[in-house]
Amino acid sequence: HAEAVTELLVITAAIILMVSFSLVISYAVSTLALTPLEKMLAKVGEIAKLICQEVESIHLRVRNDNGAPVGKTFEWDITKIEGDERVLLQEVLGKLTVLSRIKLQEAQDPMMLQYIGEISLDERMASRNSPRKQPLSLAEMEADFVYTWRFNPFALKVGQGQEVCANLLAVTMPPAVAHVTSEEISNFVQAAEAGYQLGPQYHNWRHAVDVTHSVFVIVRELTTGPHSLLSQLEVYSLLVSAVCHDIAHPGVNNDYLIQTRHELAMRYNDNAPLENMHCCKLFELLRRDSTNVFGALPKKEAKTSRKTCVEA
Repeated sequence: HAEAVTELLVITAAIILMVSFSLVISYAVSTLALTPLEKMLAKVGEIAKLICQEVESIHLRVRNDNGAPVGKTFEWDITKIEGDERVLLQEVLGKLTVLSRIKLQEAQDPMMLQYIGEISLDERMASRNSPRKQPLSLAEMEADFVYTWRFNPFALKVGQGQEVCANLLAVTMPPAVAHVTSEEISNFVQAAEAGYQLGPQYHNWRHAVDVTHSVFVIVRELTTGPHSLLSQLEVYSLLVSAVCHDIAHPGVNNDYLIQTRHELAMRYNDNAPLENMHCCKLFELLRRDSTNVFGALPKKEAKTSRKTCVEA
């Protein structure tokens, strides 16, 4: 009888422990994974609705200007697709298709139109004398406009990309680098732009400004509220990395460098030569006192910032 009671108690204790562990694991998964994921999906829904509203407004404006609708319109009813992310993304892609078609019809860039085959080289050269819309200055933009998806980096004048990147770095600066001056940030951004080549049509400085702004908007959403996924130093490090993420890009991919036995491929043993080169260029800038936007960080914070930049 004593042995039976002992075995019963052991089994009961094991069951209690298993239930306890399952509850703890369930709570941990909910807190660390499900809650942030639900928050991200909610933001996706908000952004999707914003995209659809913007496309509808553009569509109506074009229809009113031209007297006829442009392409197919997509009815948007969020109540029918709420909770189904797959259908939501399908609707957003449909809206983006409409937006792309409208923007192509309104495109003012002759080089882009020639690239996609809409106009010939002669038509592009003839359009060089046609008047163009002047881009807005930063002073003409609303204060919060740069911090949203509505911001268009491709409408900036020469030199304004530096101002935007410096501004985004300044507003995300953590206390650990509070000693860094605005002059050092400006020097860093200016040196970063100088490091980008003029030849590549995609991996250039304008692309760097676009990516930096996109990273800023995304991490701003992820760090709002009690369940922040990133520390202030990690956010700042990500933006610093974004500014230099394609610095000195030659306009070809890793496979091309490897197949042609390029110097970069030889230097990095065919292991992601472009990414390693970009990262190296970033830390070369950070080694200079005039462009060191991290300053003299304590050893632990310096390790965190470097790890974040390398992984980014």
